[in-house]
Amino acid sequence: MWGWIEEKHRRAVIAGLQSGAAAGLAWWLARMLLDNSSPIYAPVAAVVVIGAGYERRVERVTAMLSGMALAVAVSEVGVRLVGSGAVQIGALTALSIVLARFVLDDLLAVTYAGLNAALLVALGGEGWVPDRLLEGAVGAGTAYALVYLVFPPRPSAHIRQAVSNQVSTAVGNLRDVADALRSADRERADRAQRRSDRVDRTVGDLVETFDFSQEVSSFSPWRWRERPATNQLRCRAREFQAVLRDATALVRVAGWHVQDLGRSDDHLAAAIEAVADGIATGGELVATSVEEDEKLEALATMIADARRHADADRRQDRHAHIAVRRAIIAVVDRLEEWIGGIGREETGQISDHAGMSS
Repeated sequence: MWGWIEEKHRRAVIAGLQSGAAAGLAWWLARMLLDNSSPIYAPVAAVVVIGAGYERRVERVTAMLSGMALAVAVSEVGVRLVGSGAVQIGALTALSIVLARFVLDDLLAVTYAGLNAALLVALGGEGWVPDRLLEGAVGAGTAYALVYLVFPPRPSAHIRQAVSNQVSTAVGNLRDVADALRSADRERADRAQRRSDRVDRTVGDLVETFDFSQEVSSFSPWRWRERPATNQLRCRAREFQAVLRDATALVRVAGWHVQDLGRSDDHLAAAIEAVADGIATGGELVATSVEEDEKLEALATMIADARRHADADRRQDRHAHIAVRRAIIAVVDRLEEWIGGIGREETGQISDHAGMSS
């Protein structure tokens, strides 16, 4: 159903639908439970908790409510002591932000402390019964229940998709820079380098997905049974992340080789292509365990090919050539280390594949 939509757009569509449902439900529940005809904080809190991606929502709930609670306390004490006005709004808002920064040390908590302090002081306080805080709690609870109890996502699917996206980008960049090495195409090498920089910038998204998957498998009762498999997948994917980082470094170094020398190098190009094949196969191992032994054997062969091609012209003493060869070996070593980790997962049954390429 969603195959024709890009992952980032699919995420936005799902978050939008969840936010709309949570906002309406939170407003209705707050109106019923708190006897308030216009509980505007409840739908706002629900939307904030759901967010726009795969955030750790329990942390968002805690940060938001903590910021709101601090703002209520500061505004009530401040209004009682110094009253309400332009100067008081500025001073108490600043005080709430500073206190939130030192006490809570969370950007969302600081933001909510400042916003709520400004609003509450402008309204002259709301008394020691924190209606807005209660509305926020209802909204946050509604969002949490909707995401984790009614429509809990499948954590393993999110991890596989996130890793697959990064693998496909990294492999494409490696193949492009290999072609650039063969043809001495400086422009193509430059494009691969720029795209490789984007892979590094998406590492935060991948870590966020790992954390989100852990939270879902821990807090959603419908996903508790999947927790061991999800944890194993998350560990395997997190370790593979190091391979992807080394691959982006290889693209940069190979791109500099082309830019500086403007010469073709078939051996290094073949080695990088073998590395690209190995990373693609590693990505398949993260995504699925089907025919795992066969994939590990194929990966070991690709590693051996990369080493052979990288060492084919060791007499080259140019610094650029040596740097590319070392970057290739770094990725290969990281892949072998990762294979060893899979072997340990399988209680040593397949760890000997790591030595096939030596």
